[in-house]
Amino acid sequence: MKKKLQTLLIVFCITIMMSVSTHAQQTVHLNSLQESTATIPSDKTDIPYATTDIPYLDAEGAQQTSADAETITSETSEWHTGWYVVQDSVTISSRVTVTGAVSLILCDGADLTINGGIEVTADRSLNIYAQSTDAKAGKLNIEKTADYAAGIGATRSSEECGSIFIHGGTIHVVGGAYGAAIGGGDMGEGGNIIINNGTITATGGTFGGAGIGGGYAASGGTITINGGTITATGGDGAAGIGGGGGNRSYYGDDGGMIAIHGGTIHSTGGENGAGIGGGNRGNSGRILITDGNITACGGDWSAGIGGGYNGSGQTIQIDNGIVSANGGTFGAGIGGGSFGSGGDILINGGHIAAIGGGNQNGGGAGIGGGGNGGGGQVSIKNGRIDAVAAGTAAGIGNGSGSSDHGSLTVSGGEIFAQGPTAAAISSALIIEQENYIIQIDTGSSSEQLSPMEGSPMIGSYRSSTGLHDPYAHITLSAHIATYVSRQEATCTKEGNIEYWHCTYCDQYFSDATLTQKITKEETIIKAKGHGEVIRKDEALATCVTEGYSGDMICVDCGEILEKGHVLLKLDHDYKDGICTICGGADLAYETTRPSDPETTIDTGIGQGTPWALLFAVSGCGVISGLLYGRRKKR
Repeated sequence: MKKKLQTLLIVFCITIMMSVSTHAQQTVHLNSLQESTATIPSDKTDIPYATTDIPYLDAEGAQQTSADAETITSETSEWHTGWYVVQDSVTISSRVTVTGAVSLILCDGADLTINGGIEVTADRSLNIYAQSTDAKAGKLNIEKTADYAAGIGATRSSEECGSIFIHGGTIHVVGGAYGAAIGGGDMGEGGNIIINNGTITATGGTFGGAGIGGGYAASGGTITINGGTITATGGDGAAGIGGGGGNRSYYGDDGGMIAIHGGTIHSTGGENGAGIGGGNRGNSGRILITDGNITACGGDWSAGIGGGYNGSGQTIQIDNGIVSANGGTFGAGIGGGSFGSGGDILINGGHIAAIGGGNQNGGGAGIGGGGNGGGGQVSIKNGRIDAVAAGTAAGIGNGSGSSDHGSLTVSGGEIFAQGPTAAAISSALIIEQENYIIQIDTGSSSEQLSPMEGSPMIGSYRSSTGLHDPYAHITLSAHIATYVSRQEATCTKEGNIEYWHCTYCDQYFSDATLTQKITKEETIIKAKGHGEVIRKDEALATCVTEGYSGDMICVDCGEILEKGHVLLKLDHDYKDGICTICGGADLAYETTRPSDPETTIDTGIGQGTPWALLFAVSGCGVISGLLYGRRKKR
């Protein structure tokens, strides 16, 4: 028993010692493993905290993976050519400098705050990517930007901005005083800015920084927006998207080259700055909108889309999209700011609402000049356009106080124009569209519309003085044609060629494209008249039946041209009581009796037997028969 207890005790001690030894080995192994994970392989010693194969969405929204990327920390304030990634919440307390070509990935849920912004100057570029497009997309916040610097872009006065490409993420940027949120610093142009996606809020610095574009007194540079949700607000005198602001010493500048191809955009100019276009005293620059849902609101004295205060529309083209452009006080909806003309405005399509700003003392046109600005040259080729002026400005044309009405050329679309107390359209009006229907409604009587010679019209209309009623509705529409197939003419009935007829305008066309106009008379194939005529169903009369003269019938159409008539029966030609024509007996025919006693009738009894003798013999026979009968009865 004692030996068994000793044996068990020895086994227990050995077990305890082995357990302690194993735990010590595991601890040493774990410590060595933790140290190894913090060690960068020899081929990556130049990239601290390197990670690989980080997914991101490229410019087209397709998923890609990066090569080696450096993980951003609070100490990473210098970004050199290569990839960087933000994986959690990080705050960098100083301005970041970009050197070379840098790509930044904002991981889902990551949040990077940079107090001081990001410097991207000439010949340098920054690409910003995200991993998703929903609410969990990574964030970038730019705050506390120094004066004269852009939130993302140039830093020093007159310094040129580099290239900034935003492909995704939730980005909030505020520029320093005189600097744009994204683009140029003080007196610096916007550089090359491309936004493909993301949710972006860009607020320009006070004293003249654009939301996206130029810094104080500088142009917007080259701005391209392909998508995303963007809210851009300009500082004093600056555009929401476009040129920076200025003052009496330094004028603001034009919008640069602005191209919007999609996205949802809300852009608001500061006082004296356009929503999209020029800053204070700056023209619109070159603005192209091909798609998107866009709201542009100008600051006081500025256009919604176009020039800032004292700036003109320059070149504005809208091809499609939903566009709402609201001018500030005395600014046009689309065109010039106060004292600025409409410039060259081309609308090829889309749904456009342009509302001029102003009050009872004056205002800007819906499309055209700002207060005291000329109408410019406006061309509308398609789309639905609502143009409403303020004050005494025209719906389309000049602003109040200007006698330069400009011109409006229309070749398609539907236009509603309204000048509350002035002309709906003050511009010289030219409507040109071959084979289109032009309908103009001004609410006036037809007598007052005498220059138009009635409505609707086809093809063209010109008025050197516009439409001076306060309201005008112009529609141009293609013909509503009904196809009529070819019908051949008959001898008496007209036929027709193949043609198309517009029931709205009562025009006739010989082709399906409705380009070859013809008259109604030209559609008709004349009746050819009767050709060869024959007699049909003719029957000769006989002494038994009536006859029929026959109908005169057209061989081509079968029409009876002359109805026949009955022919009376012919007389019988009897001979010896028999008709020689039909062989019938004459019922009125009688044999002739002999006129003397000598006349005999051949009875077959005997030639020349007297009739008296025959009667006598017959009488004797009858009497003898009667006598014989009586004798037998006795």
